[in-house]
Amino acid sequence: MTASQCRLACVANDRCIGFTYMKRKSQCWLKGAVSAPRYGEGMISGLKKMTTFAPTSIISLEMKFSTSVAERPGGARSI
Repeated sequence: MTASQCRLACVANDRCIGFTYMKRKSQCWLKGAVSAPRYGEGMISGLKKMTTFAPTSIISLEMKFSTSVAERPGGARSI
């Protein structure tokens, strides 16, 4: 198991809120509760934080062009 797989295992588990991966043993510990972070040599820990967002406003992506259009030589038009 890798650290990335450990993280994904936490994401897939509804009860998991964090994880610790031990490099030396290739072990993954899924956490249902977490405390203050502390350093552990060879360990990678993380939190599962699922967030969503809602736009504050919806904008139009339509481009507005000027009504004055000039003819270019050769029939091409520019705006």
